[in-house]
Amino acid sequence: MSEETKEAEVKDYHFFESITLEEPESPVSYEIAMPGVTLLTGEDGIGKTTVCKSIYEYTANAKVPAFKATHVTMLDARLLECYSMRPGSLYTNNAAGNRALRRMRAVSLAAYDEVSETGVEVVEAIESTIRGRMFYDEDSQKFFFKPSGKGKLRVPAENLPSGVRTLGVIQMIAAKFYDKPTRPPILIIDDLEATLHPAWQIVYANLLFKFAVKGVRVLSTAHGVYTLNAALHVMRFHEEDGNRPRVHYRAYVGRAIGDRSEFFDVSDDPNALMDPYALHMRKFL
Repeated sequence: MSEETKEAEVKDYHFFESITLEEPESPVSYEIAMPGVTLLTGEDGIGKTTVCKSIYEYTANAKVPAFKATHVTMLDARLLECYSMRPGSLYTNNAAGNRALRRMRAVSLAAYDEVSETGVEVVEAIESTIRGRMFYDEDSQKFFFKPSGKGKLRVPAENLPSGVRTLGVIQMIAAKFYDKPTRPPILIIDDLEATLHPAWQIVYANLLFKFAVKGVRVLSTAHGVYTLNAALHVMRFHEEDGNRPRVHYRAYVGRAIGDRSEFFDVSDDPNALMDPYALHMRKFL
């Protein structure tokens, strides 16, 4: 990549390098652009979570002035433990999770009457998918699910299917998402998509673009071909439909290079994006 191109990318949207994050001895190297929706894929252990955590630390802690007024949210699979946690308890050594948990605990049923403009389409799409709303009850200090059209019925969150709990986390975060921020917010999602049924992985991919349309810069790991294919189709749909805003999209695949991992930009090469999955499939054919 030329210096001229690199400077243009920094100017247009956030561009992250592993060396920038002061990890010269890290076994993971990357150059990640986050212009709208960015997906990371690759085998387990390749470093997807490492990339997500390091970019979160870099942006959330405002190590450079550009991020001092930036709202940064990170969601990961550990957040799903919130449904079975003791009242008032927090995560151990998980500042990002505690930040998200506090926002989720601020979502009562009444909160859905005043959803921010940034999150309203995400909330509605999830409600249509899971047929209800996830919320936090301050009196019992527990999460519940309110099914649509079922009167006063509410279901304890720990009794729900894993997919409903997963999308419920995103629904509550969207309900309390930052409205009219001074700088584009950053949303990082790691490992949540892996818990979803393939049909809901398609929904998940669409949700990422709904956030991005509102100016949120999204970074998400992706584990399934349904998520990856859906993201490509939604991206092209936004490009071809003149009535929809264009959403910039990038995709990276992690590969083992000797004793380290490296992430490669495959945004313009769908075949390379699917190669890790095709390789394993060929073993059974």
